[in-house]
Amino acid sequence: MKKIVLIIPIFLIAGLVHAQVGIGTETPDAATELHVVAPDGSTGVLLPSVTTAQMNNMTSASHGMLVFNSDKQKFMYNAGDATTQIWTFVGDIPVVADITTFTTGVKGDIRYSQHNDQLFYWNGSVWSQIKSEVGP
Repeated sequence: MKKIVLIIPIFLIAGLVHAQVGIGTETPDAATELHVVAPDGSTGVLLPSVTTAQMNNMTSASHGMLVFNSDKQKFMYNAGDATTQIWTFVGDIPVVADITTFTTGVKGDIRYSQHNDQLFYWNGSVWSQIKSEVGP
């Protein structure tokens, strides 16, 4: 019984502790979950390398998941969510077939809709078309 009484406070305290992980540093930045430092400045981080088929077969790729597509030789991220994945090259505007099928977004997101050949942005409640004005 004494062992149980001693173990319970340990689990309670462990549940309250939150720490950042540092690789190559003993003082990770408090604003990060993972802080990687190259000791001599000549190394980097290697992200998962996947083929297009492997990437398209991911069943729960979270929004923002980043991979290196070995077929395309480019970094790609999921601009959608786990159920509606929109794999996009880093630096590109995500392309969707029809913007009317999307009912949510993150404020400021931009999408190109192939259905009507237009750019849209999420204003926090609806997708709004970006209109260009030409002239003075």
